[in-house]
Amino acid sequence: MLKNKLLIALAIAACSSAVMADDKIDYSFSVKVWNHKYKESVYSNNPSGTKTDNVNANILSVTARKGDYFVTANALTPTTYSFTNGSNLIRRDTDIALGYSLNSNISLLVGQKRLGSQLFYIDDESTTKSSLNIGYLGVNGFMSIREDMFLYGTLTKSYKTSDTTFTGFQNTEVGFGYVLNNKTQLTVGSRYQKLTSPYGTNLPGIIVGVNFTP
Repeated sequence: MLKNKLLIALAIAACSSAVMADDKIDYSFSVKVWNHKYKESVYSNNPSGTKTDNVNANILSVTARKGDYFVTANALTPTTYSFTNGSNLIRRDTDIALGYSLNSNISLLVGQKRLGSQLFYIDDESTTKSSLNIGYLGVNGFMSIREDMFLYGTLTKSYKTSDTTFTGFQNTEVGFGYVLNNKTQLTVGSRYQKLTSPYGTNLPGIIVGVNFTP
């Protein structure tokens, strides 16, 4: 019974959806690979819309927890999207969030994301750089389905952006986790991002990862 409780607690920590209730600071780390495509409903050179082939993006995360509170930081490493018109877009973003656990299954968070991009136009070899700051609110969920398996979900949605052209941002991730041992957990799920702008950007895909608890 003690072993089962330990495994479940580690799985919760890996999802950053709950916090161990003690006075010390606990840390967890994760590395995820997000296989997805970049889709726009409208594009200046292609009014019917455009999309890229699937690309892999690496997401690195670290979470520090104390009591019912936690702080988590994430970074998406530079990712290149190649469009059919020959243009390339390089995206990189980082975010940090503060969270509070309502109970062992649900936690709330508030955060700030910085999304940077660099677009290379093949026709005139020009480059456009831009950055977008996004304030967001979110909720994490966790449910154990047996001693070494769990389900998880995360929903974040913007409440403000630094550019009024971009009226909203939403990220949804749901998946399944497996506790490999008392320090390592594996996850697989679906991740979908939506950026409301003149182009109606959508980024759907699957995500796999590994979480470490020192």
